[in-house]
Amino acid sequence: MGHLFGALLVAALAAGPIFAASVGERLYRVNCGAGEPCADEDGATWQPDQEWSEEAGWGAEGGQVAARNLALPVPEVPARQVYFTERYGVKQYRFRVPEDVYTVRLHFAETHANNYRPGLREFHVSVQGRRVLSDFDPYKEGGGFARPSVMEVSGVTVSDGELKVGFEPKTENVAVNAIEVLRTPSARSSVSKLTDPGAFGPAMVPACRSVAADGKPVKILFVGHSYTGFWILPETVAAMVNSGQSEIRLIPEQALRGGAHLEYFVNETDVLERIRNGGFDYVVQGTGGEPEATRAFHQAARDGGAKAMVYCLWVSREAKPADQEPRTRADLKVARQMDAVFVPAGPAWQIARERRPDLALHDVNDGHHPGPAGSYLTACVFYAVLTGRSPAGHPCMATMGGQVQVEQQTATFLQEVAWEAVKRYREGGAASEDAAR
Repeated sequence: MGHLFGALLVAALAAGPIFAASVGERLYRVNCGAGEPCADEDGATWQPDQEWSEEAGWGAEGGQVAARNLALPVPEVPARQVYFTERYGVKQYRFRVPEDVYTVRLHFAETHANNYRPGLREFHVSVQGRRVLSDFDPYKEGGGFARPSVMEVSGVTVSDGELKVGFEPKTENVAVNAIEVLRTPSARSSVSKLTDPGAFGPAMVPACRSVAADGKPVKILFVGHSYTGFWILPETVAAMVNSGQSEIRLIPEQALRGGAHLEYFVNETDVLERIRNGGFDYVVQGTGGEPEATRAFHQAARDGGAKAMVYCLWVSREAKPADQEPRTRADLKVARQMDAVFVPAGPAWQIARERRPDLALHDVNDGHHPGPAGSYLTACVFYAVLTGRSPAGHPCMATMGGQVQVEQQTATFLQEVAWEAVKRYREGGAASEDAAR
């Protein structure tokens, strides 16, 4: 949390997640990123987001809006629903108000599938042109993923009829979930944190703790684009392996770039050198490439004594489940030609979509990337391939490296589907030996 007004920063303590702080007349209560109004548990209405216009008298300048999966583990806090939408990349919010003194409450929670630890999103916030938060990190302030932080800036004087809340990115885009503007003429200038991360419980799902400290170290390098990076698949797979049995201890590394094909990694990075000299047991081809790049990648794996894996992806939400089959055949052909392990994530998605068309596996926004359930299904497939064991009954029912719980009935279904898909292709001769050999 940054500094404002020098020594005027006030550290607030609370018995619960959110406590009653400044009280005053609420002029605005904005659910950033939302397209419809909503009511909180007290019956108060939160306004949907909008762009600034002179006619409206308030709104955002810049940025885009995003919705989040409603299964995210946001704690039971007041106005919980505001943390499932956000405006990101915004420059400022403007509010037309009478000349007076105000309090501004800013609501944040890190809910982007790639931001799994502190330091991945930092930005600055100003009110009326004066910085109130420096290097603000929603993950750090909330004490984990999908955990709210409510920051209150009081004693804000408006003398020109307009209150402005500005944002400046430092690392990754700015993201804000909600803003409240209260008229509180008696409030003194201060910045307070109204949330207590300690009240939210553990950030990690307890069943995903590592029990493999004494297991045989197995190193794996994931190479791919955002389909591998979303919900930090490498760490999620490691969480499953290391909390499900102790014969091996999976040590994941990654080389990721959004939208990149295999040519990028082969020709423009040190990936081949890492593969040859990194002492990896497995290297994962998580993106497609031309034959020359594919051969170079798999030759590097052989040179380094690693077993290559071909990570078969899935089709988009708009495609029919059966549209998966051409992609599966193509990736299976590559795996066989290169004597690599076939990782049937796409076929597992096909089975799950055919049997549970109601189950959302894809990201709610783009319909291509995985959502939490899709990510967990993929991790279950990797777990089964790497260990030779069925994930059915596995205690770690979470993605995001063990931070985002998947509902138990859904997780059980996905575990069973993953094992079915792996067995189908293992019987076809494309699966690996047990990693615990």
